[in-house]
Amino acid sequence: MSLKRVGYWFIGLLGLVINVAYVLLHDQLRPSGLADFLSKYGIIGVSLFGLLILLFAGVGYLLLRYDSLVTEYKRAEGEFRESQSLLRLIFAHSSDGINIAEFDPETTKRRLVLCNERYVHMSGYSREELMAADDLNQLVHYPDYPLKAQEHYDAILQGVPFSGVASWLRPDGMANYYEWTAASVRVGDKIYVVGVDRDITERKRVEEALREERDRAQKYLDVAGVIVAVIDADEQISLMNKRGYEVLGYSEREIIGQKWFDLLVPKRLREEVRGVFRQLMAGEVEPVEYYENPLLTKNGEERIIAFHNTVLTDEDGSICAAVCSGEDITERKQAEEALQQAYERNETILATSMDGFYVLEPDGSLTDCNKAYCEIIGYSRDELLAMNIADLEAAETPEETAQHIETVMQTGSDRFETAHRRKDGRVVDVEISATFVQLPEESFFVCFVRDVTERKQVEDALHESEAFSASLVSHSSYPTMAINPDASIRYVNPALEELTGFSAAELVGTKAPYPFWAEETLEQTGRDFPAVMQHGAQRLEQLFQTKAGQRFWVEITSMPIEREGQLDYYFANWVDITERKRAEEALQESEQRLRTIFETAEDSIFIKDRALRYTHVNPAMAKLFDRPASAIIGTTDWELFGEEAGKHIEEVDLRVLEGETVEEEHTKPVEDMPHTFHMIKVPMRGSSGEIVGVFGIARDITERKRTEADLAQSAKMMSLAAMAAGIAHEVRNPLAIISSCTLLLQEHSDDEEIRNQCIEKIGAACQRASLVIESLLKFTQPQEDQVQKVNLNAVLEEAIALLAHDMEQQGITLRTDFQPDLPNVMGSPALLRQVFINLMLNADAAMPQGGRLTLTTRTTAAGEVAIEFADTGRGVMPEHLPKIFDPFFTTMPPGEGTGLGLAISYSIIQQHKGTIEVDSQPGQGSTFIVRLPGAAE
Repeated sequence: MSLKRVGYWFIGLLGLVINVAYVLLHDQLRPSGLADFLSKYGIIGVSLFGLLILLFAGVGYLLLRYDSLVTEYKRAEGEFRESQSLLRLIFAHSSDGINIAEFDPETTKRRLVLCNERYVHMSGYSREELMAADDLNQLVHYPDYPLKAQEHYDAILQGVPFSGVASWLRPDGMANYYEWTAASVRVGDKIYVVGVDRDITERKRVEEALREERDRAQKYLDVAGVIVAVIDADEQISLMNKRGYEVLGYSEREIIGQKWFDLLVPKRLREEVRGVFRQLMAGEVEPVEYYENPLLTKNGEERIIAFHNTVLTDEDGSICAAVCSGEDITERKQAEEALQQAYERNETILATSMDGFYVLEPDGSLTDCNKAYCEIIGYSRDELLAMNIADLEAAETPEETAQHIETVMQTGSDRFETAHRRKDGRVVDVEISATFVQLPEESFFVCFVRDVTERKQVEDALHESEAFSASLVSHSSYPTMAINPDASIRYVNPALEELTGFSAAELVGTKAPYPFWAEETLEQTGRDFPAVMQHGAQRLEQLFQTKAGQRFWVEITSMPIEREGQLDYYFANWVDITERKRAEEALQESEQRLRTIFETAEDSIFIKDRALRYTHVNPAMAKLFDRPASAIIGTTDWELFGEEAGKHIEEVDLRVLEGETVEEEHTKPVEDMPHTFHMIKVPMRGSSGEIVGVFGIARDITERKRTEADLAQSAKMMSLAAMAAGIAHEVRNPLAIISSCTLLLQEHSDDEEIRNQCIEKIGAACQRASLVIESLLKFTQPQEDQVQKVNLNAVLEEAIALLAHDMEQQGITLRTDFQPDLPNVMGSPALLRQVFINLMLNADAAMPQGGRLTLTTRTTAAGEVAIEFADTGRGVMPEHLPKIFDPFFTTMPPGEGTGLGLAISYSIIQQHKGTIEVDSQPGQGSTFIVRLPGAAE
């Protein structure tokens, strides 16, 4: 019987005892009998009975609880055994290596305690070898262990999981890589490291193979003899190989990310080719397997490229890019054109040649012939092309003809005489020169036939043929020469005589070194000459000299001409490229000169891209900012000069990017100090004419501006000295009036009429003196270039007020003819007043004996405002007119003039975008005309 059942029985018995006790004691337990019960059994009896009941209940509870604990223990023990079995199964059959090692914190050694079979297999050692190893770390290579040793040690002590990659140092020498994850467990005072290792050897091999394949593919691309490029859907170049950079002349930095069509396709084809590309990206057309298209190189040259195209698709199957492989066939196309011309020329020669010509297949069938051979043999061309050479051969049997063909195939060529039978049956003697031509895809015989039936006719025909060939060469516009195998000159045509200055008589028969070889390249030419004689040359550039010693460049195309397997002569054709070479040298010199100017110029020179970032700065600009050029390149004007100046410069640069050339003077801070620059900015254009940036030259005129201001003030002081007498008079007159009126007021203080008159005259005198003083202050105050709308009539009136008295004392009559509705101009009143005073003083000095000065203002047909100063003075000598506005030039006696008045006036008018001109005749006076643009209303 189980404890649970015993408990049930015990509880049931307890319940029965309680029920019996209740029945027996029912009467005593009623309230009415409670006192009797207590008196009969006492409080002790009741307590014992209660304790008995509690005892039975406690024993029952303990029996029930014990049975429950036993049941729970057995269930947990079963689960533990089941879990233990599962762990053993996983440990034994896991695809990962599992190991438990004891870790020594003092030595950091790991001794194996337990491992599964997979761990043993991965290591390459036996279980006994692993268990006997003093330290597992000695059997394993950790690539990152020196760097992470402390990190792993700390993780073991803290019980934190850690991981890495390692490889077994297997005794069989195999490379076996695995990923491991480990964690430490403390049992008592010992530390165990539990590790799980996953074999990644195959993955490593695949990664290495992929890496090698990638490197190999890159090498293939770089060594490929064709251009390989990838163009994405946005028309940008995302990849190009080494050959592409070589052909196009760009570096990787200059070409990757650029628009293919904008950078490389000629403008005339750009939109057409771009349209096809967009159709290709949209999947509307199939990739073209082969097409030829020109591309622009960095120096603007067009190269003909033969393209093969395909497309790349993304994971969704959409076309995302085009892969282009292209071969530079520029030289080949040129050679093909030259070959085609040569072929047509040869066809013409063969068609008109007096000698017969035919082509044979190795089996003796005719595949081509010329008209001369048709005339020699009496058959039409169509008839001959249906025949075999054995049908025409009259001197050899078919067997002998077949043997002869075999011999020529072995020797390569033969020259012999035989007889052919004409269509009318007549036999003609012929001389045949046969050459066997072996090509990769076909072979044939080229045969030239000469009718030698009548030797005289043959000789005449030969002479005529040679004369014809010589005529072709002699009348060629290209210099041509032939050289014998012993290096002696055999023939030169008139074009070569004209180019070198040497006659044929001076050249024919001479051997190398030839008189037209240049002295500076004599040694190199002599070394190269034997190889050129043997193999020929293609577009070889060579420096030669004329008979007069002048150097010239030629491009030589040559080839050895053989006869019967031996060099007969060496034929060379020249092209005079002297002008092209000079242009190339001039371009190099120009580039060097520009670089020298860029590096040594005292002015700041810079280039910005379309983002208005500096891409080039010269040393002068770097010196100005007291920092290396590399620190300026890549920055903007906002960063160099601050927000206010940067905003102005950006507005100007944007105008330049629109194609405008801007010249201005602008003050901006450099290293926190204000500097004034005279700036010229022009658009920077690319090879196809598009604007790619801003080119600028800036001259620091800060000191010049200060000097000009000082000189202007000095000249103003000189002018002021000249006006001193007049100003003194103008001030003294009002003071005398005021003084007189004051005396009258004192003497006639009671006379109201005299008092009113005096007060009125004192007021007028004060206003007159105030006007003179105000004009004087305006003239002497520092110049401020505050641009505003200016009424020139008012400015002229102020200048007249300062100088009128002095002119009157000198006997000069001053007349004015001012246009009442004269338009305003934009400018500085103080600066313009100084110009007008300078011109009036200049007229004053020109009329020491008196005269007339007429001031006129008017509006011109061009909308300008013109101010004329016409005097009747002594005029200007013609030789002095070109220098009249030069600084410090004066015709006045020493000590009476600085020579700066007109120079400063000229500069001020230029600043106001105006002009100043002079018309003068000696003894007849001078007229100065100032023109200023009217202000917009």
